[in-house]
Amino acid sequence: MVFNIEQTQRDDLIARVDASLSAIAFHCRGARTSASRTKAEEIERRAFSAADVSSSTTSGDRPLIEVMRLYVKKAAELVAEAVEQGGDEDSAEQSVDAEMDDDEFDVAKTSKDREFYTQARAEEVLAPLLRKGATFSKVRLSTKSFGIDAAKVAARAFGNLAETLKEVDLSDTIAGRPEVEALKAMEIFSEGLMAAKLTSVDLSDNAFGEKGVRACTKLLQNQKDLTSIAFLNNGISEQAARAILELLACPEKLTRFHLDKNMTGNDGTVHIAAIVAKAKGMKDFKMAGSRFFSEGAIMLAEALAVGNSLERLDLNDNNVNEEASEPAFLEP
Repeated sequence: MVFNIEQTQRDDLIARVDASLSAIAFHCRGARTSASRTKAEEIERRAFSAADVSSSTTSGDRPLIEVMRLYVKKAAELVAEAVEQGGDEDSAEQSVDAEMDDDEFDVAKTSKDREFYTQARAEEVLAPLLRKGATFSKVRLSTKSFGIDAAKVAARAFGNLAETLKEVDLSDTIAGRPEVEALKAMEIFSEGLMAAKLTSVDLSDNAFGEKGVRACTKLLQNQKDLTSIAFLNNGISEQAARAILELLACPEKLTRFHLDKNMTGNDGTVHIAAIVAKAKGMKDFKMAGSRFFSEGAIMLAEALAVGNSLERLDLNDNNVNEEASEPAFLEP
């Protein structure tokens, strides 16, 4: 990360946001709010974090002026969100708490924007998961971007929930991160989940390919009660599909398997079909838009024919002719 500006500039933005929120509160509600300064500091931190993450690309560092514009734009978006919520931090937090329950935690309910979590922000948002006695069985971290430090906080939260956690949604959790950092974050997530006994994992929309699948090695090898797993839009190539087959501990227990919008092709479908053939209780299988042809469709049909539990099937948007589209798996 290379975004570096003077603290006086950051303080200036905080002061301006504080003044704006306070003025809006006065004109809309007839009273100034004591929470405006705290909210302004939070907005600045989040805007700075987003700019900092975006300052580096695979081809080098972005120009400072470009990153500065992103910093200001992000701050403006967060101010608009705060105004929409009423500008009252306390009421916003109460609203989030009201939407959460003791069984399911969803970070998307804490803010509408895509956040690039720092360690401090992750500790703040994931505090309910870190509390002694927390009993959540479902956790969704989707749409927030976790770096290494933030992923370590999530891993601690997973460890704290080891006795009750059953379903985890890690879809779209490393967007915008450099590859090395993104893969390390997935490794940390996987290590943090080792003590839990999961039944469902969603790893979609991370576009991580074979490297990402292997970054999840500890998760895939240690979770032996998984009945549902998803890899939508994850760059699942032939090599990545082979890795899933190699690493998945108990494919025979799967009842739901989703792999839409990938580049698996016929060669990769060989490995997916091998997984499906083991999952005789498969009820819900999706592999739409995965670039396989008639040969791949026939392999999947034969694999699905091994079981008799299928309820939902989606193989749309693949290059399959009429011969291969005949429902061989439905024949007696």
